[in-house]
Amino acid sequence: VSQSRYGWHGERVGYQLRKIYNDDEGAKYITQMKGGFGFMSLPNVPSNAVVVVEDIVSAIKIGRQVRTVALLSTGLSPMVKATLAQYDMFYVWLDMDNEQVIRQAVKLLNILKNFGRTKLIQTEKDPKNYSNEEIRSILYDT
Repeated sequence: VSQSRYGWHGERVGYQLRKIYNDDEGAKYITQMKGGFGFMSLPNVPSNAVVVVEDIVSAIKIGRQVRTVALLSTGLSPMVKATLAQYDMFYVWLDMDNEQVIRQAVKLLNILKNFGRTKLIQTEKDPKNYSNEEIRSILYDT
């Protein structure tokens, strides 16, 4: 990988795991660079649910309470499908800012129904723009 005045050039070939505190048992966040994985938040929660979002900031914000996967797009790569297959409840919470994204969210739901229960979350704002309390309420009180 080389750098020029326009940025980095080359192929991304690895992944990143982050352990936040010394006493953490494992990684809290994973970023898979190659293969289109995106970003995953792995809080230590008892639930076997995962929230599928578009971007990393939404994944971090929601990932304080439940596992999240940021697609960094609106599609599912084979690697993401394989990872998601271990869960049994799926929330799809995309940015819902245009008709194309809404259609993609419905498509994601139809794919994820093969693995377990699904719920589409439609909100006026992007997931990252809600408080922790609002996120909990949106996920669990409706």
